[in-house]
Amino acid sequence: LGTIRHGHITISTGSRGAALVHLNTDTLFNKVVLLSGDYNNAEIPNDNLMKNTYGPYTQFKERWIANDNPWEQSATQWTADLYIAHGTNDDVVPVEQSILFADKIEKDHPNCRVIKNFPASKHDFIFWGGETDKILDFLEN
Repeated sequence: LGTIRHGHITISTGSRGAALVHLNTDTLFNKVVLLSGDYNNAEIPNDNLMKNTYGPYTQFKERWIANDNPWEQSATQWTADLYIAHGTNDDVVPVEQSILFADKIEKDHPNCRVIKNFPASKHDFIFWGGETDKILDFLEN
C-alpha cells in the first residue's frame, strides 16, 4: 500500500488492519503476522494518517481509542499465535508500538505463541522482504 503526501511516498504494510481483522473475526485465524505497525493510536497523537482519518486527537479522543484501536481490543479478543517484526531504525512508526503490543499479547494471552523480531532495520521493502523466510517458517510450523 502506498500514498503520496507532499511529494513523498508513504508506504504501509497494513498491520494495524490485519490485527483488527483478526480481532473482529473471532477464531477464523490461528496465526497472524504483523510488520512495522502501529497498534495504539492514542500513543502517537501527531500521526498524520490518524489525524486525517479521525481528526485531531485532542478533539476526537474517543474515535482514536474506540473500534479501530487494536491495543484496546486485544486484552480480551486475541486468540492467534503472533509473528511480529519491526525495525529499530524505523523513522515512520515508532518500534515501541510493536514491542509493547507483542509484550501485551504475551502477558494477556500466555497460551498464544509470540515470536518477536526487532532488527536494526527501516520502514521499507528491504526489511519486509527480508522477513519472508521467517514468516513462512512461522506459518508452516
